[in-house]
Amino acid sequence: MLKFAQQLSEGRDVGLISVKLSNAITDYSLKNDFIIPKALSDLYAIAAKNAEKYRGIMSTNIWL
Repeated sequence: MLKFAQQLSEGRDVGLISVKLSNAITDYSLKNDFIIPKALSDLYAIAAKNAEKYRGIMSTNIWL
């Protein structure tokens, strides 16, 4: 989590950080039998929404 916060404070791409964060939370969830704190679940919902937008934009760039 700290790594992602530092990257955001450095001004890195929010979309890309959201993709990485949502993947990290998914990995954490899988390793912990899908039991995660509510705050982490809430953070995942936000990150996943931003990640979807980022993936959509990136795939559009590929097709055009």
